Amino acid sequence: MKILKLIITLLFSVPCYAMNLVATVNDIPISQLDVDNTAKLLQLQQGEQDNSTSQQSVKKEALENIINTILKKQKAKELGISLPAQEIDNAIAHLEQQNQMPPGALL
Repeated sequence: MKILKLIITLLFSVPCYAMNLVATVNDIPISQLDVDNTAKLLQLQQGEQDNSTSQQSVKKEALENIINTILKKQKAKELGISLPAQEIDNAIAHLEQQNQMPPGALL
């Protein structure tokens, strides 16, 4: 019974927006929130303006990036390739510096 309550609580605590499914890649769901957050990051990196044509192309690029990332992760796992946590932390810190973000903002 506790598990059922936990599942119901989690379902209602996640905004409906985050649950809008855009695509699935090998049973891995991609939500509208995933696409929008990736698109925002791309816009920050590219310094693009907010117009509807630009937003649509950036969202398309964001979805393609997410799909490619999922496929790369799956292939790396299949081949037994992994990255040390320190390398990941360094890459995140580097992205934050490139985008003039405070440490930890990307996470």
